[in-house]
Amino acid sequence: MTRRLSGLDSSFLYAESSTMPLHGGSITILDPSTAPDDFGIDHVRRDIAARLDRLVPFRLQVSAPALGLGRPVWVDTRGIDLDRHIHAAAVPRPGTPRQLADLAAELFARPLARDRPLWQLWFVEGLEGGRVALIWKAHHALMGGVEVTNLLRLLYDIDVPVAEQEAPPSDPGEQLPSALAVAARAAVDVTGVPIRIARLLGESALAAVRVSGFLLGGGRPASTLPFAGPKTSLNGALVADRSCAFASLSLDDVKTVKNALGVKVNDVVLAVCSAALRSYLEDRGELPSRSLNATVMAAVGGIAGAHGGAVLGNATSILGATLATDVADPLDRLRRISASTQTAKVLHQALGDRMVMRAADALPPGILGAAMRAYGATGLPSLLPPPFNAVISNVPGPPVRLHSSGARVVSCYLFGPLVQSVALDITVISYAGSLDVGIAASPNLVPDPWQIADAMPAALESLVDAVAGESHVV
Repeated sequence: MTRRLSGLDSSFLYAESSTMPLHGGSITILDPSTAPDDFGIDHVRRDIAARLDRLVPFRLQVSAPALGLGRPVWVDTRGIDLDRHIHAAAVPRPGTPRQLADLAAELFARPLARDRPLWQLWFVEGLEGGRVALIWKAHHALMGGVEVTNLLRLLYDIDVPVAEQEAPPSDPGEQLPSALAVAARAAVDVTGVPIRIARLLGESALAAVRVSGFLLGGGRPASTLPFAGPKTSLNGALVADRSCAFASLSLDDVKTVKNALGVKVNDVVLAVCSAALRSYLEDRGELPSRSLNATVMAAVGGIAGAHGGAVLGNATSILGATLATDVADPLDRLRRISASTQTAKVLHQALGDRMVMRAADALPPGILGAAMRAYGATGLPSLLPPPFNAVISNVPGPPVRLHSSGARVVSCYLFGPLVQSVALDITVISYAGSLDVGIAASPNLVPDPWQIADAMPAALESLVDAVAGESHVV
């Protein structure tokens, strides 16, 4: 299988820099006591080897043209050396969550090597309670949050372990294309730029008319537009290091709030994040009078990208939503967030849910990547207002328990890449009745993300108490 990357996925590869590695990560915590024998790294390696025929993203190596003039291609290498991807690690006992997060942050700070498929895994021992962890890292060009959910279903067993499988016969797969072939494909891409730009301009003009009509028709008060939020300590130039934290929330409690107020699960998630950020900034004496705004990732339907049951690349767009951090009452804050997200969806439809992807397809991706790198290198993220204050993603995950060779998956935390000006990414995934929250940050701006993570359970509890009190009054 040889497949060209989309313009959006290509831009993730070309925009990468030493302070902005564009891979996502995961911490999966497992309980080996449920496994039939001693669970170790060999079990994980064997399971992955046995499933490589389905784990298409794990086999793909990128081949990119010079100067970023065309889109790279994925090449199915098949016969990969898993020892270059799967490693053993340990944390000092007692292996606390903070120690595990510190190890993950250290690993997430390192860019992925381009001479092999763009993923790595560490099998981590030494955790409290005899548990182990898998720390994953995969390039964002390879898969986004929604695609990670599909990958989880291929990586793990549902409810009960499957019988042991032998690894498939070694297959040499495809060879990387020659430099001449890559250059020829890039030339075809470049010649099509004027046509793609003309088409994009036409679509943008129509979208501008629709958006203007929406805003002039009364949609502006609840709209959240880029660069409208305040400049905070969450925003600025990134450094190469990373800091991480995680938390888990009750999905039942979230649904209790959702049902009581007639809002969406994502609205409650944003309200929990808002309360935690409000508390964090208040403790630092930095809570601005204007509300923080967030970029909320949205899946784009109908994108053809499935191969062998796994989805490659990113079929996503972005929405802007207020976090209403200038509102003290938790229920009023949630209602304002809900109004903002509903308006954002209408605005998003007016703009066109594929506009971001089509814009990325129009220009040679190297140009977009070079612009992003230049933006970070010039120090502009520290001087200009941020497009948004934080990135928050809510990913629907498996509703049932997963296992790896019989070891039960206790929790799964996802961590998104950081982009210049926005030093905080919060990614939430639902899993077996829980919402697992992963927080990634640039430590020069957010030195201790645990202050945010630790505030989230109390923020959800406050919402549950508030809706119970409101119901009692009614």
